[in-house]
Amino acid sequence: MRMNLDKEKKKKKEKKKAVRYDEQLPHDEQAEAVVLSSIFLNPNIITNIVSSLKVDDFFTQKYRLIFEAINKLYNSNKPIEIGEIRDYLVKNDKFEQVGEDTISQIVASTNFFHNIDTYVHIIREKSVYRDIITKNSIIMEHSFQQKDIGEILDEIIKNFNDVTKFSIDKKKEDNLGKKVVDFKNEVVEKLIEGTYENTFIPTQYELLDEKLGGGFLPGNFILIGARASKGKTTFALNIMKQMALEGKKILFFSLEQPAFQIIGRYLSMTLEIPFSKIMKNDLSVLEEKFPGADIGKILNTAMDTVLKYAENIYIVDDSNMKIDEIKNITRKYKIDYDIDAVFIDYLQFIKPKKNMESRLREITQISGELKEIARETNTAVVSLSQLSRSIEKYDRKDKAPKLSDLRDSGALEQDADIVMFLWDEVKEGEEVDKNASIANVNLSLEKNRNGETGLVKYEFFKYKFLFEELS
Repeated sequence: MRMNLDKEKKKKKEKKKAVRYDEQLPHDEQAEAVVLSSIFLNPNIITNIVSSLKVDDFFTQKYRLIFEAINKLYNSNKPIEIGEIRDYLVKNDKFEQVGEDTISQIVASTNFFHNIDTYVHIIREKSVYRDIITKNSIIMEHSFQQKDIGEILDEIIKNFNDVTKFSIDKKKEDNLGKKVVDFKNEVVEKLIEGTYENTFIPTQYELLDEKLGGGFLPGNFILIGARASKGKTTFALNIMKQMALEGKKILFFSLEQPAFQIIGRYLSMTLEIPFSKIMKNDLSVLEEKFPGADIGKILNTAMDTVLKYAENIYIVDDSNMKIDEIKNITRKYKIDYDIDAVFIDYLQFIKPKKNMESRLREITQISGELKEIARETNTAVVSLSQLSRSIEKYDRKDKAPKLSDLRDSGALEQDADIVMFLWDEVKEGEEVDKNASIANVNLSLEKNRNGETGLVKYEFFKYKFLFEELS
């Protein structure tokens, strides 16, 4: 009896271990969901997806079964419709494994990813990783069993060839003529009809948007650089607020400050008073500004004003984030909320996937990943960045930053589509008044793939966290 109990416990332990092992195998559930949703949103892509993916490339069982149904319907020349998929799953006793909620969620998604090839590639890549793990575990087992060396070597070569084939397949080759036809249909025809709408995301700063060509573009990586305490966070918060008021959805990675402080800044903007006064429980400044008014009512009204645009801003306030975590969270929010832009405060706080021998290499990796996030999710990724101390050390006639002042890596200059700098406007021979409540600030567009470069001037009201553009 005791022996049977021990065997039962051992079986359960092995089963639990196997489940945990399966869960750890490489996969990307979000990418699988995106591909399935996109098929229903744009049936024209089905041919490309069916020819690129096998059923077993899907790791998540419920998604694998849905894709199996899609694949069978496609090969039988049947319409890819929800009713047909349900019928297939029911007929093959697989409907309960998928569930109505999963099907409804996939079909109801309204986010179509134009760069769907990226997600197809992710699924294939994870599938190959799993295949390599499985095949190598077999080779290890055969080696421990000391099977024929010739057979083992043949298996190793076969596996190597499979991986090499994937590295060739993954290249996104296409006929340029097809792209021309797509451009004609999606842009030129709509321009002729007068129905084309550009995809720029305006910052709502008129002169800046004019130089940018219309605003930030989805898929672009934008850098806003400045030395410490020059207002780059405040400038970003102003742009985020203005975008959110226009209905744009923003994901904000606040790596330097908690959400509580960000809300405080927005309250200060609304009331146009120093937030430090409120934190010190000194409401005299409000009483002076609004004599005889109900201070409680003023504060509540201000918070309601903040709430109107804050509901379009999603914040992640964590000072200990790796670049791959930022990437995964951005994917999730793109799928769940169809975000338009991502703001990161700031780049030098981001941790690499793994520590490298130099900070230069780490920043190079982070920069490339931020660019990839922008392109993959088709969002504008805006990262704040510290500048090198060389601006203060060198004897320059002005303190205008240059691209070479980007801290830690030239890769930032190379990867970014737009680079802009904030710096104090100071006349020659004068010193910056650090205690001044209002500062004249220059924003210089040093790199812009979509429009002009040049200067835009602002007044920075430090006490109320506001940047106002000067004509």
